[in-house]
Amino acid sequence: MAIPRLELLNNSHTGVIKGSQATLDIPTHVLDRKTYVNMSDRTRPTFSGRRDVVYTLFDAYMKRKSKRGERDSADRQSFLSFVQGSP
Repeated sequence: MAIPRLELLNNSHTGVIKGSQATLDIPTHVLDRKTYVNMSDRTRPTFSGRRDVVYTLFDAYMKRKSKRGERDSADRQSFLSFVQGSP
């Protein structure tokens, strides 16, 4: 299994799975695996056919981040939206 390029993974994590327009109405602001894997290949061609692997890496990233007590840019944006009263 080839591992996707890290900068593309980060963009997919913080730009699609977390923090995208599609996540605004979700309390956790995170797409679930099924929704992410089944996204349209036409509108989201990045990682087409490999999204399950990307989501598995995302899960590992989230667990490690949580264990370390870290926050990423999507967490910070979500917090700022919460403080300002946005969804």
